[in-house]
Amino acid sequence: MNEMIIQIVLFLAIIILLEISQITINRVYNKYASMEASLPQTGEQTVRNMLSSNGINDVEIGYISGRLNDHYNSKNKTINLSKNSLTNS
Repeated sequence: MNEMIIQIVLFLAIIILLEISQITINRVYNKYASMEASLPQTGEQTVRNMLSSNGINDVEIGYISGRLNDHYNSKNKTINLSKNSLTNS
């Protein structure tokens, strides 16, 4: 009985910590997403420049919906950028 209560308390503590983390990440993201970037390029242009300056020509740049989910897919060699990363400068 005591073990079950401890497990439930630990589970709830983990859920609360995860939720606090998610709220903090979203708050910081929203704060900086509203700021105008000082870079002269879009995210797509920056990625293309990084790839070409390192001699990487077989990686495609794609689009993915959502936010905070930019990633590289090694199976099909694509860098997937969210709409904001793709177009914002």
